[in-house]
Amino acid sequence: MADSIRRTFDNQLSDLRSRLYIMSAVVREEFDLGFQALADRDPDAVEAVYAIDEEMRDKRSEIERGCFTLLSRQQPVAHDLRRIIVYYNVALDLERMGQQAKGLARSSRRVMDKPPCPLPHGLALMHDKARQMHDATFSAWEQGDLEQIDRVIAADDEVDELDRTVKEELFRHMAETSDEDLIATLYEYIRATREVERFADLVCMVARDVQEYSRMISFSQ
Repeated sequence: MADSIRRTFDNQLSDLRSRLYIMSAVVREEFDLGFQALADRDPDAVEAVYAIDEEMRDKRSEIERGCFTLLSRQQPVAHDLRRIIVYYNVALDLERMGQQAKGLARSSRRVMDKPPCPLPHGLALMHDKARQMHDATFSAWEQGDLEQIDRVIAADDEVDELDRTVKEELFRHMAETSDEDLIATLYEYIRATREVERFADLVCMVARDVQEYSRMISFSQ
């Protein structure tokens, strides 16, 4: 009987983890669409981001309910409890990452009717590094690769440095022009830079949770 209960509990934990992987793939798509919306001033991408954001909230709620169900029905031991907390935290961070993608879409809407203005190259680099951090984090989780997690956490410093450089460039351009439309566009690019930087920060938080999870699993085996 005890073995059957344990198998059921492990299967439920495995299902929650699978749901997190699915959620991570959805937020990755949302992040790319948000950046596409801004770079291409693509109204279809904006609408897609808003639709995905609804889906993200639903997925977070499902995982949250699953965590609470396990807590209320299974009375997990200490290492199982920590695992559930990690899952809960990752779900929340993934939903917040989706909010950063939505922020990119909002900035796109605000510049849609403004004259064309290319995105800073550094902002595109930030987006690329943040998405690589995301992919590496969930790949490392699946493989239990703690060294890769360390590299993800270190990469956040690179994003922060790009963030400072891009913002300095944008503020300088704002100071050099009196064109109100251009100033408004540059301001939205600054906001977009903040969204990408925050996305990378949240990826780093997930990486730290995965780091804790992987060490916990190794310790319990």
